[in-house]
Amino acid sequence: MSDSSSPQPARTETKPRTVHRARSRTALEATVRSRAAFRVWFYGLTFSYPLLWILGVAGFYWILLAAGAVGYLVRTQLSRLTWAVLAVPAVLVLSAPIGLIATSADPSRLVGLAANVTVWVATAAVIQLTETADESQSLSRALTLVGLGQGLITMLAVVAYPKPLPIPLLESLAPLVPGGLRAFMENSLYFPSWLDGMAYRSAGMMGQPTWAGAVAMLS
Repeated sequence: MSDSSSPQPARTETKPRTVHRARSRTALEATVRSRAAFRVWFYGLTFSYPLLWILGVAGFYWILLAAGAVGYLVRTQLSRLTWAVLAVPAVLVLSAPIGLIATSADPSRLVGLAANVTVWVATAAVIQLTETADESQSLSRALTLVGLGQGLITMLAVVAYPKPLPIPLLESLAPLVPGGLRAFMENSLYFPSWLDGMAYRSAGMMGQPTWAGAVAMLS
């Protein structure tokens, strides 16, 4: 009897380990699926950016990106660098009451806060996604291609169609949205600007200060 019962404690000890391994494997599979889904979402949006810009809805790029970023960040184990980036929107949220008091609860402050938080949450997710060297190179190529595409569209607009695009729906909606989005819905692919002589500028990914900081960090 003693011989037949002796293996039982060993079996009871291995059961928790089996359950732990199964849970770990399930969590890993969920992380891999979430990473793959966000990768498709990010690169799909990024390569579509010139088209979004032409249509006057490029201001929604970071909003759409952040929508996919939240689920990815929740389902993955974050690196220290990602946590450091997420500290930026955390500080912005904590400082919001001070800004509201200083501006007499101006609603535009809340809109600006939401926009900044959106950009930094999306940036943190992209940094987490591109933590490997291969993925970092893919990101650099994507940003380079988008910049070249936008520059080419700007030059074509200067030569062939130097006026706002004929999309009245977007232009009529422009007064109803915050200024950050409105800049992309006015339908001008470029605008003349003075920079030690006449120069043409286009409101693209680097068109807003917060966006410029986010893209610079990713680069």
